[in-house]
Amino acid sequence: MKKKSSMTRLKKTELILRESEERFRTDITEQKNTEDTLRRSEQIFNQFLEYSPIYVFFKDSEIRSLKLSRNYEQMLGKPMSELLGKTMDELFPSDFAKKMIADDIRILNEGKAITFDEELNGRYFTTIKFPISIDGKPTFLAGYTIDVTDQKISEKAIKEKAAELEKLNNLMLGRELKMIELKKEINGLLEEAGKKAKYRIHE
Repeated sequence: MKKKSSMTRLKKTELILRESEERFRTDITEQKNTEDTLRRSEQIFNQFLEYSPIYVFFKDSEIRSLKLSRNYEQMLGKPMSELLGKTMDELFPSDFAKKMIADDIRILNEGKAITFDEELNGRYFTTIKFPISIDGKPTFLAGYTIDVTDQKISEKAIKEKAAELEKLNNLMLGRELKMIELKKEINGLLEEAGKKAKYRIHE
């Protein structure tokens, strides 16, 4: 009887061990799948930052750069290793940085997305910034910046051409009105001299 009881306990122990091993293997598999998914997501995200044609940025609550798209190297003239973890004062001209910091703090405090038009080193940009909330609290700030310099130049050229055309039209209109007045004067002088008016006036 005692031997049978020992055998029963042994089988129960073996069963518990097998179940534990199965759970362990399942946990390991799930952990590996999770790690693979995270690694793929990180690779996708890094490739996006590497080749993005627009400027993409992520900042922490202290307004330090966390992630930047590769094209910031060209904009700021520094390698990525010297751009990450920096304050805006360390990356941009003083007045520009101060306004940027104030805008960023405002976005984190208000928790709303805001669009800005900016100018830096003779180029024009449109920037959209928005908060990233963790557990309902704005914790990080992200956004993207589009270089609209070519668009601004085109708009300026169109405005200048439109102003030039309006000036020309006004000049031509002024000439036309002056010609009418001259024709009226000539007609008046001819009529005073007893002659027939020379010009037909259309007003």
